[in-house]
Amino acid sequence: MEGEYLNKKRVTVKFFILAAVVAFSGFVVAEARIVIAAETKLSETIVGGFLPE
Repeated sequence: MEGEYLNKKRVTVKFFILAAVVAFSGFVVAEARIVIAAETKLSETIVGGFLPE
């Protein structure tokens, strides 16, 4: 029984959209860590320890 919410194409499209959102969010967090490290003059390792991806 193929329901409205279990359509294979729909699930696949949602998966790739959400995967792109997660990848973009990770990129934004990584860039923010670099800026925070530069502004606070802390090492990127220390900042990365406080703000893990």
